[in-house]
Amino acid sequence: VDMVTVAMNESKPWYFKELQAFIPFQTAIKITPRKMKSYDIVHALDPFVGALLPLTARNTVVTFHDLIPLTLKGKWKYENALQAYHWCVYKLAARSKRIIAASEQTKSELINILHTKPEKIDVIASGGVGGKFRPLPKADRQPTIGFFGNFCYRKRVDLAIEVFRKLLAKGLDCRLVLAGGKITEPAKEKFDIDELTKGLSSVTKIDFVPEEDIVELYNSFDIMLYPSENEGFGLHIPEAQRCGVPVLVRG
Repeated sequence: VDMVTVAMNESKPWYFKELQAFIPFQTAIKITPRKMKSYDIVHALDPFVGALLPLTARNTVVTFHDLIPLTLKGKWKYENALQAYHWCVYKLAARSKRIIAASEQTKSELINILHTKPEKIDVIASGGVGGKFRPLPKADRQPTIGFFGNFCYRKRVDLAIEVFRKLLAKGLDCRLVLAGGKITEPAKEKFDIDELTKGLSSVTKIDFVPEEDIVELYNSFDIMLYPSENEGFGLHIPEAQRCGVPVLVRG
């Protein structure tokens, strides 16, 4: 088994992250057509990575987690160009022999939006939650409401702040932790967190959260708000629950 890593580091500035647009070409450079012929199966864990694989490999599998750039409209900068690019990438990736969808919702979107044949799609939920996610001892502290996600429109951090304001207005003594950091990718509409939290003293803002700190972060919450506009699977929900934290989800 050979593994080729083509990744985007979320902690990097936007001009590094913009290289994501060239991930299909990075893959093509790293795995040449000659090398492709030596593999029995090639599995891409993301359609960006797998877009060009069906053109060069015999037996390809591509995992789709969601089709959010095509389903969430009106909240992207350069939207027409961005959707055209994602449409081309997704359509190319959907030409693979088999497709793994992370949820029934993603399967339905593949069928209805990309007109993918249902019989080539298998639904396999994300690989579960690892054993590291567990409750940790909690010290006495002010009740904490948590939000963990980036600050782009889709995650709707504005609703989490609105809920917090209403709780304070009702006299509840609590604090709000906003974790996940500012989105620096120009194509994504984002909220002005400083403006939304103006006048609030019990708000903690955390930028990028390293993987090794996520369990501790979850355990710092007494409840987590998850008001996202659209998700493919929503892995933060079971992760928080495994840490013993109840999650309030927007329906």
